[in-house]
Amino acid sequence: MAQGRKRKRRRATFYTPIAIVLIVFAVFFGISVFFRVTDIQIVGAERYTAEQILSASRVSRGDNLLLLDPAEVIENITSRLPYISDVVVEKHIPDKITVTVTESRPVAAIEAAGQWWLLDQKGRALEKADRSALSGKVRVDGLNPDSVVAGQALVVTQKDVKKREALSRLLLALHHEEMLDQCEWIDVSNIAGITMRYGGRFTVVLGTADDVEKNLLRLVGVVEQLDEGDVGRIDMTNDAEARFIPDS
Repeated sequence: MAQGRKRKRRRATFYTPIAIVLIVFAVFFGISVFFRVTDIQIVGAERYTAEQILSASRVSRGDNLLLLDPAEVIENITSRLPYISDVVVEKHIPDKITVTVTESRPVAAIEAAGQWWLLDQKGRALEKADRSALSGKVRVDGLNPDSVVAGQALVVTQKDVKKREALSRLLLALHHEEMLDQCEWIDVSNIAGITMRYGGRFTVVLGTADDVEKNLLRLVGVVEQLDEGDVGRIDMTNDAEARFIPDS
């Protein structure tokens, strides 16, 4: 009796690993045969064609949907197409993938090594530009990039990292508040007193990068209280009160 039970346990011990191997093999076989991508949808493309985005993504019909890495697809697209700022990749079982892109627009310009570059609302470089393309763009002063690569953040020395971060934060805040078209230039040479030219009439001292979102909202209120003919300097560095200093 006891010997019979031992034989049954030995058989169970022998067959269990085989069963596990067979199950794993069946799972991998199912993954390799099924869940093949047959439908790829590109949403949000304007500057680039759907074909260009698909080519940059390195996704092909027939790829395995379950093994597809969305992070890799996003990196492929944004590294190859500078005007793509955000990408969302959605996988739909059993065979569909949707790639939704958000495109940047050139809002600012910076000079590096004698060459002008257009920047998007995040401060990323988009492409080289001649002076004819600078009209309507925010000029960036006070930051000297070491190098510029399309589709990437400006490459700067360690001492200028905070300036680059301040620039990106201010551009994004201006974009969100729909104030970019009123801004002529930004100067980040002093990160404790970031300055910009606004509305063609005011030189505005915004303070540090930590304050830009709050101070942009305050600025709108200050300008509304001034007369249409007022021209001068607005100092926002005092949390208690903004100061308007008219040009003499």
